[in-house]
Amino acid sequence: MAIIAPSRFRWFGSSLLSFKENINKTNHHKVETLDFIEFIKNIGKKVRLIKIDIEGAGVKSINEMIDSGIYRNIDQKFVETHDDLISDLVDATNELRRRIKKEEITNINLNWD
Repeated sequence: MAIIAPSRFRWFGSSLLSFKENINKTNHHKVETLDFIEFIKNIGKKVRLIKIDIEGAGVKSINEMIDSGIYRNIDQKFVETHDDLISDLVDATNELRRRIKKEEITNINLNWD
């Protein structure tokens, strides 16, 4: 187990979105990602709850879940959209809210804070 002294602690940003301001474009690490829709499909049974906090990429992910229909395999979804912190996400988040309402989807909560 590593112990980090408070004086040495640093916060590091992470995101799938290159336009986020807290991303250091010169000092970063790339990590492997997975296809979340395929991951849910491969579970092979209904998922009770997920909380999505993927640093601004939640709107894209939820749209893909709706497009594929996989959202029906998850009882409840709580999503941090980050549109309150990232102005570039406001329009897409509002459009997703309209889509959820129009399609009468009741198991996606975009108001997680």
